[in-house]
Amino acid sequence: MDIREYIDSGILEQYVAGLLSDDENKEVDRIAEKYPEIYQEIIALRASINNYSRSTGRTPSSEILKKAQEDILNKKVAALRKPEENINPQENRIRKLDVFKIAATILLLVSVGLNGFFFSEITSYRSQAIDAENRFNELNNQVSFINSAANVKIPLNGLDVSPESYANVYINKNTRDVYIQVGKLPQPPDGHQYQLWADRDGHMHNIGVFHHNDQIQHIRVFEGDFESLNVTLEVEGGSEEATVENAYLSGKKI
Repeated sequence: MDIREYIDSGILEQYVAGLLSDDENKEVDRIAEKYPEIYQEIIALRASINNYSRSTGRTPSSEILKKAQEDILNKKVAALRKPEENINPQENRIRKLDVFKIAATILLLVSVGLNGFFFSEITSYRSQAIDAENRFNELNNQVSFINSAANVKIPLNGLDVSPESYANVYINKNTRDVYIQVGKLPQPPDGHQYQLWADRDGHMHNIGVFHHNDQIQHIRVFEGDFESLNVTLEVEGGSEEATVENAYLSGKKI
């Protein structure tokens, strides 16, 4: 048996694609058990189709589909195209039938790729919708928090270091929980973080560090009164003493 000719005939692609009859499948199974090269070719074809059909969250590229087409057309169909004068009518009819079967295999592979594409697209849109809903709920909660009568709002304005910066601090009158929402602040350099302080009797009392984003962040509970609130740029994790020359924001109770 000419193993190379058998592989090039296209029957293995039809076998993997499920286009053969039961008897033909059994024949391929028998030959694959006898010839390791043919068995390895079947494994490789199945792995190729699985790569096209499995949804990995990435859109199948046109190169994948093109590869499937070229693999079958260039290597398989070309093997069937021999000069007509060397083929008797019966053999020519059979070979033409094989060409149609291989074309059907190509369509199957393309269909698998497209199904994976649309599945990936639907998954992507669903994920975007969930993200949008979560963002909406988050913003809705923030609006409810800002409008709550239990909170006292203290606007913080930019100082000489960054006059365009601003933020809002909210203090719950009942629990004394302190929250901050950054409106605009420069991105802190690596290894640094912004820290909120309460100025009381000329001394800066640490309230806590916070992240550089636009979310309403809970810092901690702070008891006692103060004259003003201030934000300075400190080393990451915060400092025990405020670096007043790095003060970016300041505000007093309205």
